[in-house]
Amino acid sequence: MKTSKFLSLTLALALLCALAPPAHTPAFAEEGDWKTGNALYASLSDAVTAVQSGQTIYLERDAVLPGVQTILLNKNKTYTVDFGGHALSGNSGGNTLITIASGTVTFRNANIDADGFAAIKVQGNAVGQVNSPTLHLYSGYYKADGYAVLLDRAPGGSPTGTLIITQGRFVSAGGYSNRGALGGAITLSQGSGANVNPWQGDGVNDVTITPSFRIGSVYYDTLESAAMSAQNGETIEMVRDVTAADSIVLTVPKTYTIDFGGHTLSGGSGSLLNIGYGTVTLKNGSLQTSGAYAVGVLDSGANVKILSGDYQAATTALLCQSGSTVITSGRFRAAGGNSGAIGGNAVLAPGSAASVTPWQGEGVNDVTVRSAAFHTGEASYNTLEAAVAAAQNGATVEMTQDVVLYDRVTLDADKTYTLDFGGYTLSRSVGTGPLLSVGAGEVSLKNGTLQTATTYCVYVNSPATVHILSGNYYAADDAVWCRDARTVITSGHFRVTGGGDGALVKNGMSIALSSASAASPAAGWSNSANEVTVSVPNPGVFKIGNTLYDAIESAADAARNGETIVMLRDAVLLNQADLYADKTYTIDFGGHTLYGEAYNGLLYFYAGEVTLQDGTLQTTAAFAVRVSDGAAARILSGDYTARSDAVNCQSGGSVVVTSGRFRATEGNDGALWGSNISLAPGSAANADPWHTAQGAPNDVTVTAPPCEILSVTPNAPAQGTVTVDLNRPLRSAVLVVAVYRQGKLLAIAPQAITASGGNTANLAVPGNADEMQAMIWSGTATMEPLCASKKLKKIGGVWTEPD
Repeated sequence: MKTSKFLSLTLALALLCALAPPAHTPAFAEEGDWKTGNALYASLSDAVTAVQSGQTIYLERDAVLPGVQTILLNKNKTYTVDFGGHALSGNSGGNTLITIASGTVTFRNANIDADGFAAIKVQGNAVGQVNSPTLHLYSGYYKADGYAVLLDRAPGGSPTGTLIITQGRFVSAGGYSNRGALGGAITLSQGSGANVNPWQGDGVNDVTITPSFRIGSVYYDTLESAAMSAQNGETIEMVRDVTAADSIVLTVPKTYTIDFGGHTLSGGSGSLLNIGYGTVTLKNGSLQTSGAYAVGVLDSGANVKILSGDYQAATTALLCQSGSTVITSGRFRAAGGNSGAIGGNAVLAPGSAASVTPWQGEGVNDVTVRSAAFHTGEASYNTLEAAVAAAQNGATVEMTQDVVLYDRVTLDADKTYTLDFGGYTLSRSVGTGPLLSVGAGEVSLKNGTLQTATTYCVYVNSPATVHILSGNYYAADDAVWCRDARTVITSGHFRVTGGGDGALVKNGMSIALSSASAASPAAGWSNSANEVTVSVPNPGVFKIGNTLYDAIESAADAARNGETIVMLRDAVLLNQADLYADKTYTIDFGGHTLYGEAYNGLLYFYAGEVTLQDGTLQTTAAFAVRVSDGAAARILSGDYTARSDAVNCQSGGSVVVTSGRFRATEGNDGALWGSNISLAPGSAANADPWHTAQGAPNDVTVTAPPCEILSVTPNAPAQGTVTVDLNRPLRSAVLVVAVYRQGKLLAIAPQAITASGGNTANLAVPGNADEMQAMIWSGTATMEPLCASKKLKKIGGVWTEPD
């Protein structure tokens, strides 16, 4: 039959796609894979034989070593192999893929996958050894069944060479009895660190090693080497906590920034960081030492700017002995001694202020400097309290940089004002109590992140009113706690990191959503949920053609007869939607959820003929759908849940149900209520009687009749359309029409099923076609038939259904 012909064609096309070559296929190693100077070589061994000391060998493309191979590199030369990120893979037959037996060798940008005992081995006791080998793995990815890299030992137990790793990922697939990714007394480059501790040994199968400093994508072992390489104006980033073995001395005559990335630099004997030359900016980290100074500015050629950070030392956290030092913000602590936390001629940046007066000198061992982070009008302030106290009624206080607090901010100004955090973070990690306490006035918060490790992020007390317009609010206990006051939330993200009552805690109705907002989770958004997002639904929840509408009422008013309103995303209705459109139209919920808590329910139809399909309507109120006198509804599909009647049809209205599920969570009126609710022809319900005035079932499922193709109507030959009529609307299905000549397929056309019930396939029917077949499939992924196919034959020039 013709269905099997179509299936054979489909399978043939699928097989053809499956057999198509991949976009990129690694080549077998061949002449030209390895390059040094201007010469090309077929193997790495040949390239090493030819390389001169100081040269680099490059792998030009991905390569697979044929057969079972091992590579021995035993040349007493200093050279680099740059794999260029290309993949090198091979089978070593249970041995090591690449063994370094002599020379001083550097591997960069490798991607080596070895089927064998090890990918790389340094072995200095090999037969014919020329010298003790040194291998430096500067970067790359190394994988083997056993060791990714191995530093071999002599029979007496001592290493036979040197293996140094600066950066890379090392993976053991576990094929050799608990071997680790790294084997032997491997050394990390100074300043590099690993993600595993202990980072080598049996059973540690995935190790990532990264240097501590970088400029852009280039990594450096030490801060000194990064400073030497930095160009004027560049930033050196510290990417991990670092312990320095000795004092760090920077004497580079250039301008650059050191961003400690929130990490800790510790160690140092006399002092941790000495800056003797250049213009250097320090920010965003913690410098801790048991030596004399955390930062020493010791030469007239040094100019240091400290933007932020925490600096601790035994004697003086910051000593500006010569040169210049300007402090914008930071905390400076001396563990002991009488020299004070800040010594020498350091000064504050304009607008910054210190917590202690005098802020430097003997015995002043804990100093916090804050910049002028808060502004109102043209005036600048170092604290939020000072800015609010100075603000006029109706003014906006702006925060212009991240601010770290060491105590709560208490705002009791009886005025109306806005705090605009400017996209920055106001945070606190020490102490107790709230981050921000508001006890009076009417305050609007927006556009920032408030984050605290203490109990509350925002605490609102009577008689204050707080409007949260936007932002992120994270706290250990309750993100927002409102006591006998009023808080209105328009949007924001609220999260509890350490348990507690919930992200939003209200007393009575003291915390509420603005009229345009919705919370997720929609139910239980206060007192119970530890993470809550409040947002104003995006415009364009509903669409007709290319026109977007915010509200379902406005979409229904705009719809023309026969048009379909499509819902684009989940939405929450704050009030019942009253629909008075006296027309015929369809609401396609698109598989989304329409939720509401308004007293009278979700959708109330007063007029018109409406078709509802493919969605979830859920309300805590009485009705999900209510149809009044003068309105008619067709429910093709969906899930409808309400407190009392999922669907309520009043006298004079009418509802016809093709399929769907209908639930009432409480009450005894039943899920479907009204004498004018009926089933579509061929549909069936699981409850009988399935609607009554009292005592009706509270969970009703209506099943649509089986799918059936009623008729197939081709246009005149070669006109390009075939119309197929179905007994019921379908979604997520495919109509396929095929035409044949004496059993041979001539043309085929797939078309997505629409919800209207009438479907047109664009198919130019050849004039010599003598048979046609229409099929309905579940979709292109599963390709399971939904309806029995329907055939036409051409008899005497006329398309006819055969008996």
